[in-house]
Amino acid sequence: MNDHHRFLVRQALHYTRYIEKMVEELDTEIAMKLKPYEKQMELACTVSGIRRVSAATILAETRMNMSPEGPLPDCHHLASWAAICPGNDESGGTHRSGKTRQGQPLVASCTDTNGLRGGGLEGVVLMAA
Repeated sequence: MNDHHRFLVRQALHYTRYIEKMVEELDTEIAMKLKPYEKQMELACTVSGIRRVSAATILAETRMNMSPEGPLPDCHHLASWAAICPGNDESGGTHRSGKTRQGQPLVASCTDTNGLRGGGLEGVVLMAA
């Protein structure tokens, strides 16, 4: 390894430390913003496979309004909005495509990841509805 390589490694380490510091600052800010919603966070974490980061993502994407008067009054509306449930399109006995649409990428990726991860957790039972 020559001086040029040492210089590049030093630069990469400085950049890595800078990014780590930024992530810590963001984590602190997010934790501060989520303080008023601790009860909702705890409730979201009761779902099998959902942990704090996923709960924060889902709550942020749904604007934390799941009241009957809100835009997503129940779990069915939430699943449809997130596009994580397949369609059930039938007309005159003919079944058409039940493909899911693209939906909300952050929520969908969060639920996909948690579904896969949740299957490997001890004591977690995932059932198809």
